[in-house]
Amino acid sequence: MAVARHPWLLVLPCDAPRIDRALLETLLQAAGRTPARPWMLRCGGQWEPLFSLIPTHLAEEIEHAWRQGDRSPRHVLLPLGAEAIELAAGDPRLANLNTPELLANHRELK
Repeated sequence: MAVARHPWLLVLPCDAPRIDRALLETLLQAAGRTPARPWMLRCGGQWEPLFSLIPTHLAEEIEHAWRQGDRSPRHVLLPLGAEAIELAAGDPRLANLNTPELLANHRELK
C-alpha cells in the first residue's frame, strides 16, 4: 500500500479468472457509498478477503497489524469496519482455478 497512488487498493487473487466487470463495479459503487471502510466479498456467509477494495488511508493501521504478526487479511480488515458484498454460495465468479486440470474442467462447463 505504500506505493499506491490512488485512494483505493483493489485486491484480487491471481487464480480466479472468472471475476467479471459487474462484480468489480458493484465493489466500486459500494466503496463510493462508504468510502472510509474496506469492502470484501462474502460468499455464502464466508468472507473472501482476497476479493476486496481497501481505502489506502488505512495503510498505517494495516502496516501496524502486519508488524504485530497478523497475516490474515480478514482479521485485519474486519476491525477496520469492513463491509460485505453478499454473494450466493458457490458463485462461479469466485472459482479458484489454481491447477491446469481445474482450469480445463472449468472451461468445459462454459
